[in-house]
Amino acid sequence: MELVLTQKQIRKSFENIKMNPNLEEERKKCSINVFELASFLHSNTDSLDQFLLIQKMFEEDPLLKFKPEDIGASTERTHILIAQRNACISKILKAEKNIWIENYINCMVDLPVSSSVHSSVCIPYLKLLASDEQLATILPKAEAFQIQICYCSAELAHGSDLNSVQTEAHYDEQTDEFIINTPHHGATKWWIGDYGKLATHGIVFSQLFVNKVKQGVAAFLIPIRNTSQQAQLLPGIVVGDVETKHAGAQNDNGFVRFNQLRVTKESLLQRYITLNKKGQVQLQENKKILLSNMIQKRIGHVLELGLLLAQASTIAVRFSLVQDRYYNDQFGTKYIKNLDYQVIQQKVLPQLSQSYLILLTWFEMKNLSQRNIELCQKGDFSISSEVKAISNGLKALTSRLSYIGVENLRQACGNVGLSQYSGFNQILSKISSFPLYEADSVSLQEYTAKFLQKKLKDKNDESPFTKFLNHQRVQSKCNLLSEHEYEDLTNLLFILEQRAQFLALTLQKKIEQQEIANKTKQTSLESTESLTAELSDAFTDTVLLRSFKKRITKINQGQFDIIESFKSMGIIYALGRIINTVSDYIQYEYISVKQLKLINQVYKKHLLKLRANAIGLVDSFSLSDNSIKSAIGVFSGQAYETLNDWVQNKNPNNSEDEKRIVNSAIVQARSQLIQQQPKF
Repeated sequence: MELVLTQKQIRKSFENIKMNPNLEEERKKCSINVFELASFLHSNTDSLDQFLLIQKMFEEDPLLKFKPEDIGASTERTHILIAQRNACISKILKAEKNIWIENYINCMVDLPVSSSVHSSVCIPYLKLLASDEQLATILPKAEAFQIQICYCSAELAHGSDLNSVQTEAHYDEQTDEFIINTPHHGATKWWIGDYGKLATHGIVFSQLFVNKVKQGVAAFLIPIRNTSQQAQLLPGIVVGDVETKHAGAQNDNGFVRFNQLRVTKESLLQRYITLNKKGQVQLQENKKILLSNMIQKRIGHVLELGLLLAQASTIAVRFSLVQDRYYNDQFGTKYIKNLDYQVIQQKVLPQLSQSYLILLTWFEMKNLSQRNIELCQKGDFSISSEVKAISNGLKALTSRLSYIGVENLRQACGNVGLSQYSGFNQILSKISSFPLYEADSVSLQEYTAKFLQKKLKDKNDESPFTKFLNHQRVQSKCNLLSEHEYEDLTNLLFILEQRAQFLALTLQKKIEQQEIANKTKQTSLESTESLTAELSDAFTDTVLLRSFKKRITKINQGQFDIIESFKSMGIIYALGRIINTVSDYIQYEYISVKQLKLINQVYKKHLLKLRANAIGLVDSFSLSDNSIKSAIGVFSGQAYETLNDWVQNKNPNNSEDEKRIVNSAIVQARSQLIQQQPKF
């Protein structure tokens, strides 16, 4: 199925739609070429076409299409919808070869995608860890969705730290089998996606024992349910749904415990580990091989966060342009669009800028992640630690900033933002769980900080991401004194690097002082935990701006207005982060109060500059109304009309049956209340 959508075709599809006059005016005044920007944002026109095609497939499928009526559906109805939709999505995943398609789909659907873990995590792990002989048997079934696999690394007591897993796999030489066992409740595999109800198999990470000697962590492909009768669990396995959750309540997150489960020797994934009949183990793998695919998954999370923030930014920009406020002056009553108020600009436009930085950084990071996987498969782990440190820092910082950003965007829309029909609640629900996916932010940031401490001492470091730590002189005072200097992205990157340097050197000094005081290494880490998080964030700020800066050099230099908009977004992000972390710069006496005032002036100047093309920037995300799932963020700008229609005609609470039930209950309650009133 092919689809080529030119700018002319996109416009034609909206010719018969009544447009809100405010948005119509904004689009006419917009100076950027939306189609050119959309093509650049998606890397090329082919990728843009694929993105539009996926959205079109969802919009035209009666099961996948978003329906306002399904918001707040009953638990039974929700599970039926999940099952039906996932059957359709599985067909799309089977047909599409783009490894990032699950991340696109996760942002488009309003219910969980149960096949996402199977496709985006487990199949790549099979290709990485299973031998050629094993793949010949397993892979065709997995790709055809004849079996559905979940990823079982996290444990209740240890999170996602592979080194700490306590599930055990003992080799029984007499029967040539493995015995999989959960030794205590803390070793329960926990929060496993698709495990509670759906998965037929699991890639289970366990401590391998041969002749009672621990050999290290190994991966097993273990059957969970009978494939012909999926509801029937196999003996020796206890599985269930974890509970109702704060975010993603409908997600199939499960737990599993193994009770002396016997599996065949072939269950051990054997590309990098072999076990002969004498019980002799040969390990060829490096643990970084196991992490390379999880790193890619974390990079995928960055894409999802960027897309979700883009959805929320689209809703807020469109609604704040539709919504007018009026004020009286000496010339009478005047109307002004909500986005023209500085306080609304400060809530909305930094999030729009941030979404662009995250998405363009993702393009740079996905290439780096893929290169790391290819090198690891060849036994070259030279960039593995760096890619892990970068991906850890990105996931931790972008998860937090995106959640805060969406909340700011929701608040910018006033009390309408509280409505389920605004679209914000669904986005917030999805984003709120990201900081805890795979590993919590604290452990991710700790690894990044440790990595940077090593790089601080590496005088031969030539990595473009970290060489500033020891090749760049620490500047005691910021020497930028004019607006023009604060509008140079190279200068702003230098300021962000200075903060990272200050924090790295401070952390190093604290650790050295504690070691001299004979404190243990663990005590040192605990007492510097806050500083490690700050260092990780400071470094990640440099990664985001550096990657963004590199990416925008690839745009056609003739697209002046797009380039200027990109420049403003980079300035807004960098200066916003400097303002939000100004206490560090003041503490190190790097920025003066006078310079801070100048920074604020430049920041507000570029908010106003970006506001002029805000509608074109959100339209360039190329998100359909079906993907945004918001009454107030529709492309036409008919926010009030759509919201009224959904509330009155699509809201289950306003159905005639519901009204009869509620009215009957009210009448009965009032009658009882009257009868129970005391007589005086």
